Amino acid sequence: MTKLTKISRYGEVFAKILMILLAIAMIVMVIMLVAVAFNTEILTEALEEVGTTFDIPAEDLNVMAIATMLTVCVLVVGALGIAILYFVNRMFENICKNNTPFTKDNARYLVVIATLIIVCTIAVPILDFGLQRVLDTAYYPSYGFGLMPLFVAFLLYFLSLVFKHGAELQKESDETL
Repeated sequence: MTKLTKISRYGEVFAKILMILLAIAMIVMVIMLVAVAFNTEILTEALEEVGTTFDIPAEDLNVMAIATMLTVCVLVVGALGIAILYFVNRMFENICKNNTPFTKDNARYLVVIATLIIVCTIAVPILDFGLQRVLDTAYYPSYGFGLMPLFVAFLLYFLSLVFKHGAELQKESDETL
């Protein structure tokens, strides 16, 4: 077994473990938020503590709207994270199966991962904005829009072009032999 295959096997296992942990975390968060929806006193007390930190008057707290928005945030960001890990896992599986990273499938997986990173980069500020509307912008600290994930997405797209070219060279080499 080559070093690349061995590392890919570890990466495959690690990506699967992360997907499972993220799915469990999402399920736990959703269960907690649904439980809060049926017993708003829990969230109200917690938010009043947070509210005192940010000087939010208790009457300004819309508990159901906050619980709903947090559920949406958890589901969207969690689903995007699982999707990214799924394609990373597929890439590792493909490397193990073919004993080379240079396949058109891997190039396509890199493009999909880059696209999902861009979607996540755009979705987080939108969800953040929705949460600001629910809480009140005067009190809620904002996360904003990050350029680093866009740079990472650009690098992954560039790598996909390298992988695609490598796959073409690999095909030519195999046909020559």
